[in-house]
Amino acid sequence: MPSRPLRVADARDLGPQFGDNPYRMTGQDGAYSIPLGDDRVFWYFGDTLIGERPPGSLRDVFTRLAEIGQPQGHAPFERLPTNTGLVLPVQSGRDGLTDFAHIVDADGEIRQLVPPGPGDRDEWDRMWCMHGVALGDTLYLSYMHIRMLLDEGGPFDMGFEIVGTGLAKGDAETWQFKRLLHDGEAMWWPYPQPQFASAILPAGDGWLYFYGVTGHEDSVQRAYVARVRPDEIEDRYRYTYLSGPEPAW
Repeated sequence: MPSRPLRVADARDLGPQFGDNPYRMTGQDGAYSIPLGDDRVFWYFGDTLIGERPPGSLRDVFTRLAEIGQPQGHAPFERLPTNTGLVLPVQSGRDGLTDFAHIVDADGEIRQLVPPGPGDRDEWDRMWCMHGVALGDTLYLSYMHIRMLLDEGGPFDMGFEIVGTGLAKGDAETWQFKRLLHDGEAMWWPYPQPQFASAILPAGDGWLYFYGVTGHEDSVQRAYVARVRPDEIEDRYRYTYLSGPEPAW
C-alpha cells in the first residue's frame, strides 16, 4: 500500500534558539537531536561560533578570510570548535526550547566532543556533526571529517573536501568520546562512499538503520540505507546494505 502524503497544517517562526547563553556562543551550524532515553535530549552541532558576532553576514566573514588566504581561520571570533552539544529535558518545543545546558570543559567553556585524530591540522581538519544514537549508557556519534582547501568551492569563497565519515563512542555523563577504528582507520566510509549516518533510526525490529548520502556525476545526491544489530554497532563488517526493493540486503 503506498504511503499517504503528509501535509503541514501550520507553522510559525519561533526565532533563534539557544542564543541566550553565558558562553558568548553566537551561532552554530547543523543541528541534530538525539533522545538519551532518560527524559533528556542531546542536541549535536557542527561549527560553533564563540565571541562577538560582527555586522553583516557570515558569508562576509568567510569571504574576508578567503581573501587573506586563511580559509581555515575563525577570526573575528574567539574560537570555533567544530562539533559541540547541549542537553535539555524532553519537551515539545511548541514555545521554544528552554532549560538547556551546554557541554563545557573544566574551565566552563563550550568544548568540542569528537576530537581530531593523529596528523589532523588544527582548524584545517574539522569533525562536523551528523547524527547519533544512545544505547543504554553509551552514546554513539556519527561525524564527517572535512578538510579545508585554499581553492574556492561551495557557497562561500573557500572550499573543502570530504574525507569520509566515522563513528565515535562515549557517554552522556562524562561526555568524553573516542573515534572508533575500522581496520586501523577512523574513516569507516571514506568518500565517495555513501556518508553514513545522516540519521540513525532504532526501528524497534531489532535493527539500527543508518541513512547516508553521496553525490554523483550528475550532481544528484542519492540516499542509501545500512543496518546493523545494536550489539554489533562497533563492528563495521556486520553492517549490511539495502540492495533491492524486496527489500534485499
